Amino acid sequence: SGERKSTVDRLFTAPILEWETQQAHDAKPALLEYRVRLEEWELKGERLKADIRKGVITTMHDPQFDPLIQHELQKPTPPRVPCVMRGDDTPEALAKALSDYPVASVISAEAGVIFGAHGMNADSVTRNLAQANECWDGGRIQRSRVSSGDMTVEGMRVTMGLPVQASGLENFIQKTGPLARGIGYFDRFLFS
Repeated sequence: SGERKSTVDRLFTAPILEWETQQAHDAKPALLEYRVRLEEWELKGERLKADIRKGVITTMHDPQFDPLIQHELQKPTPPRVPCVMRGDDTPEALAKALSDYPVASVISAEAGVIFGAHGMNADSVTRNLAQANECWDGGRIQRSRVSSGDMTVEGMRVTMGLPVQASGLENFIQKTGPLARGIGYFDRFLFS
């Protein structure tokens, strides 16, 4: 405490946050158009399903001519709005954010929030540190979940900046034992 971590963090991240704000502002027209197109697409889908139920339209076994498949292929895609500054994201939230935009900076002037997070508990720390290693290496995240479906992230670029008091880091090391060093998590950091 008192070592000016937050001040340095603000100086370093201010240009990134400015850029993100500008990107979000510039994306407003595209987001509005996407929402309108998505609503039109949903309404068209409802009418299509109603016509199928009434027998006005029949589905086909050939995907090229099946109206439901053709409709699904026309679903509008949301514009990519960069949000690279990540903080206390869960590993799942980070993976989802990377699937939307594959660049992230996990930066927090209070890294104790990250090292002490629920995702760093004994049940999930190995999986979460391994994901952080994959992110740092620009590797691949592939997940299948019943609740959220399939997700694949490739070509990501992720960096971390985690200022933390020595006591917070020591507590993390005590909790995880030799794990963080053993799987190469600490090898990806420049300690100072």
